Amino acid sequence: MTVDLTQEQIGKARDRVKADKPLEKPKQTGERPADANRQSGKPMTLADAYKQAADSVKEANAKPYKDFGKAAQTATAGDGSKMSMSLAASYDLNESTVGYPVGTTPPATLEALCFGGTAEFDAVIDRFTACGRTKLIAKYYEVDSKTGAREYMGTNTGIVQLYTQQYNNDRSTRMFAKVQKDSVTYDWGWWDNIWTAPGVDLTVIGNCFGNTLSCAATGSPITLTWENWNSIDTWFNWNAYSQATYGVGRDKLGAHGTHVEFYTDTGDYSSEARASLSRRLVRCDSATYIYADWQQGCVFLETIPRMMYSRAADSPHKGVADHIYKAQNQPDSTYPTSAASKSIPGKYVAGDYSAAGLHRLHENFHLTTMNANTSHKDQACTATGDYSTTGLPLSLRPEPGVEDCDEYPFRSTLEGAASQAWDFSVYPVDLSQNRSGGNTLMNYVRNHRILAWDDTLPSPNDSNDRYYVQIVDF
Repeated sequence: MTVDLTQEQIGKARDRVKADKPLEKPKQTGERPADANRQSGKPMTLADAYKQAADSVKEANAKPYKDFGKAAQTATAGDGSKMSMSLAASYDLNESTVGYPVGTTPPATLEALCFGGTAEFDAVIDRFTACGRTKLIAKYYEVDSKTGAREYMGTNTGIVQLYTQQYNNDRSTRMFAKVQKDSVTYDWGWWDNIWTAPGVDLTVIGNCFGNTLSCAATGSPITLTWENWNSIDTWFNWNAYSQATYGVGRDKLGAHGTHVEFYTDTGDYSSEARASLSRRLVRCDSATYIYADWQQGCVFLETIPRMMYSRAADSPHKGVADHIYKAQNQPDSTYPTSAASKSIPGKYVAGDYSAAGLHRLHENFHLTTMNANTSHKDQACTATGDYSTTGLPLSLRPEPGVEDCDEYPFRSTLEGAASQAWDFSVYPVDLSQNRSGGNTLMNYVRNHRILAWDDTLPSPNDSNDRYYVQIVDF
């Protein structure tokens, strides 16, 4: 961040330090001056947002998604800083942070997990929570008010903590920020380190970027001197609202970005370019079919949504996991057989946002397709109809009352058995394990706010939610 100051403004900074006024905790309001609402970035479509998210995930493969679950407990956030993100005690490998209420400070449990270390990091934990710690560097120049000549004065540096959380019942995102207490340093020379740099103002505000129509931010900017920021340990927050009026498709989808801006504005001059931190891509919706009390919500797009099934010996859905593992990794050995090489989608590939994924179907909108998936699956399981010569042989057919005929991709996906674009697999699975796998799937798509396919969206292949299945051994 680079800031120009006049001699008069530098004098005011010195006067603040000399006055040695006691710190007054600023009061945050919903009032925002007109210039606080400025937005950066090009207008963003849904397809643009997904494309940018894919690029972000590819660039930061090691950190954009932190798993829950037994052996995926620890997410490294930099040297010496680790976040243990496992809240699961058994095989609930698909937890999310969606259940944490949005308040005036980050939830205490997640704050402790995020900021327990000391290293700098930036992580999207899941579709509902992101956090980071980064260094803010502000370089100050004195500007001659007559000639415009600039002279370097010094640099203020501080560690900033940032936390962003999604609502599950509102089209809103809450941004939190604070300067880490006792983290500020000055490099202006010994005299100005004492009498000038601490008195310079620093302003912080949460904002939208990328779509001036669908996103509006609230919450006043907070302005304190660097010395005061360094002396308090207070979270401030702002909201970014997605307006359904401008949403597209059945669920009124809107895409935009959120970020926290840091700048110095002393009246006559302001930062040439505000520091833009915690930049996140957000998609909001008004889907009424997630849960009765979750009829609106937002998610981060910089994650690769994937559901985990475990192949561990005591996994309640081991049979389902074994079947999907074979379908994803040895498709040509699955039933129904095919003369051509089979192509079965949905396998999670680390860092690859564009891999062939699965698209959710919902009975409210896609019952005909779901029933067609079932029909094709049943024929393949009994070696009848179109699959009379390629379906399951008699020796592999499920034992009634003991086994189910499991299918992958799932009945509730666009890529299911009736798909003309993709192949599928069927196999007998223990009845209770198949039911466990089905419940896991149902809970996953709801708790991670996976939206159902909507072919009315612009560029539907690029704009609809997709998710993946990851088979693990723990």
